[in-house]
Amino acid sequence: MDAAPASFGKMTSEARMEVDVEGDRSDGCAAPFDMGRATMLDLANRMQAILMDVVAMAVDEDRASSRTPEYALQAAASIQIKVDEYMSCAKALDDRLRIRSSSARKDASTGALHEELRQKSDLIQRYAREVRSWEANFAALAQQTADVEAGIIPST
Repeated sequence: MDAAPASFGKMTSEARMEVDVEGDRSDGCAAPFDMGRATMLDLANRMQAILMDVVAMAVDEDRASSRTPEYALQAAASIQIKVDEYMSCAKALDDRLRIRSSSARKDASTGALHEELRQKSDLIQRYAREVRSWEANFAALAQQTADVEAGIIPST
């Protein structure tokens, strides 16, 4: 039985240069991808790199001269791993988009609450001026009443 070619699942160097999002280290090994700390752009770039890997794997499988059942199983397993990784990135990206849209809704509702608070504050200040005006009027009326009762001002 023929073994799978050593190049299976490897991206061509040209394709790797186009999609270099894994942060290749000087020793040739890719740095581990941390989805927890990745930005939305990092996730999108990672998903693009995974798709490029899957395309390269499919092309490599198509070009392979020896198509044994073992090779087909290895190819399917490698592609499944990439699909699972792609779906993980898609879920992480979706989570970040939901958080961002939730934050945007909160910001919008916070803005609306600030506007409502400003309007109520203006209304309270207006009522406070009215109350002070009424207090002054009632104080003047009380003084006039006291003056009338004291006979200082004749009653009409």
